[in-house]
Amino acid sequence: MNFNKFITTPMTLTSIFSAVGFILVLSILAPTGFPAPVQAAQDPHFKATLFGTATKTQFQGYEVVRTDSVCTPSYPACVSGAPGTSFTYGGIDFKLPDTQSILLSDLKTLSTDYYALNGGVGGGSPRFIVCLSAACNGPTDFITGYLGPPPSFVEPTSTSFENNGNLVSMTSTDARWTIGNSGAYQPYSTVFATEETAYAGNAHVYDISVVIDSGWFFPTGSPPYTQTVLFKDIVINSQVFFNHVSCPQQGEDKDSKQEQHEELCEEKVNQGEQEFDQGEQENEQGEQNVHSANLSGEDLNNADLKGYDLTNANLSGADLSGTDLTFANLQGANLSGANLNGANLSGANLLGADLSGADLTATNLQGANLIGAITSGCIGCP
Repeated sequence: MNFNKFITTPMTLTSIFSAVGFILVLSILAPTGFPAPVQAAQDPHFKATLFGTATKTQFQGYEVVRTDSVCTPSYPACVSGAPGTSFTYGGIDFKLPDTQSILLSDLKTLSTDYYALNGGVGGGSPRFIVCLSAACNGPTDFITGYLGPPPSFVEPTSTSFENNGNLVSMTSTDARWTIGNSGAYQPYSTVFATEETAYAGNAHVYDISVVIDSGWFFPTGSPPYTQTVLFKDIVINSQVFFNHVSCPQQGEDKDSKQEQHEELCEEKVNQGEQEFDQGEQENEQGEQNVHSANLSGEDLNNADLKGYDLTNANLSGADLSGTDLTFANLQGANLSGANLNGANLSGANLLGADLSGADLTATNLQGANLIGAITSGCIGCP
């Protein structure tokens, strides 16, 4: 499966998908003679691959993926491919193993933090593309979800990382999805129902990508005709990609959040932290030992604490929203009043932990040991 090229329409957003001249063309995943889809006994994991201008870098204390779309020297020559011009794009492709797929009905979570560094949001990007076939080029072969504020999906450069929530939520009323490149924006639940009908109740996901290609949309930007978007904490079901906190270097200027992260970052130095290499987990073992630490009230949101030993740690009132605590040892830890909204605690040891008053909204507790845990309500109740 190979990426070829993405081209966006240099038009107003309402006509971007159907204009004469330049239309939104998705030519990813050229057909390669795939056999019938094979459903794995357990859902296979996605592997992230950068394409186009996408690179890994550091920004505001985080490891992020930077994507750029530049239209030089100006539109329309750059998009038409005239001599001496350039039109670039970039993104991240989340691939499944060849011949494998997951049911569309099993795609429960899709989200990302994004930061529009140059240009802003607009012109049809950033967007997620979910391929429902190996070819991914027919009228119902893919669905597209747009980031930014509906219905325009246009906003200026960012002042902080943004997140539009779970894009595949069945309860969301945001009309930010289209079937193919139809331009008819609908809530995800509507698009899902249409595709399930088209595929006789057996729609599958073969590939997911996030794309930046609208430099042409920002002629007055600084620099002009440039769109730059940073991504981190991309979540696909139970997988989290590009969610590392970047440890500040000695002598480097640090904001308050970086300083709060610094002590924990130092625990990772020269140890076998479990790394994501372009989104793929590579299991380098090494337990992080910060047991009995007093982290009450700390701002640790979106931190990478996989495998940490936080036995008896005081995390009362701490902000752990979006934090990866996969397989962390939190035995006897005080998490009372902590914000665990969206945190990943899969496989964590919470034996005897105090979770009273903690915000467990969208917390992943799959496989966690909750024996003897103290709660103020029922965990996992409908």
